Amino acid sequence: MQAAGRNRGTLDAGVSLSAERSVRANLREILPLARRIRLPSLYVGSRDDGYTFFGRDTRQFHRVTPAKVNRMLLVPGGDHGVDLLSDENGPRVRATILAFLQANAR
Repeated sequence: MQAAGRNRGTLDAGVSLSAERSVRANLREILPLARRIRLPSLYVGSRDDGYTFFGRDTRQFHRVTPAKVNRMLLVPGGDHGVDLLSDENGPRVRATILAFLQANAR
């Protein structure tokens, strides 16, 4: 979503797995960039993910993104990042991402 917030027309859509408000490596706040996202966006997270404060960060990103197409999928469990693609929620998450990209990417 950092790239989507800085998009200069090179991206068609953005998908975030487990959106976090800051990048732990430099503790830089990312949420303000979400306020500039205009391209179709999909936020995917889990309700018990401690890295996103139990989905709070993911919900905040979704809430502040002004894109006309702005979707969110919160699944049960505590998966974070790419684990969302492979664990018990994997089939649902992958299907949601594929459908979103087919509908919103060139």
